[in-house]
Amino acid sequence: MIDLSKYHESWPGRKRRWLWVLAGVPLFRILFLQTFKKCRNFILRTFGMTERGTSLVYASARIFAPWNLVIGDSSCIGPRVEIYNKDKVAIGNNVVVAATTYIKDQNVPDNVIVFGQSPN
Repeated sequence: MIDLSKYHESWPGRKRRWLWVLAGVPLFRILFLQTFKKCRNFILRTFGMTERGTSLVYASARIFAPWNLVIGDSSCIGPRVEIYNKDKVAIGNNVVVAATTYIKDQNVPDNVIVFGQSPN
């Protein structure tokens, strides 16, 4: 578990967060059709997400900080998933994060299905 009690976001980090909230999130949400999955991944990569291979991120997923997200090959972040990642979060290869799941600063190993609430 990561101790966030002494977390402080620097001014450049806050600017990046506001840019994501004001520009990245609306663009990401508008491209909700399945045919735009590559565009959504491009937007996430533009804001710093690391993608190993191909992945699918639904437009209704909420990602706090894409620059702290690493997604493995053949992984899927389902609809209405919330990833609250103030620190690096790595989602492994061949992972399905099911609908309405909440992930908070936790890594997900390879070859699993994640569902439900985070224990934190």
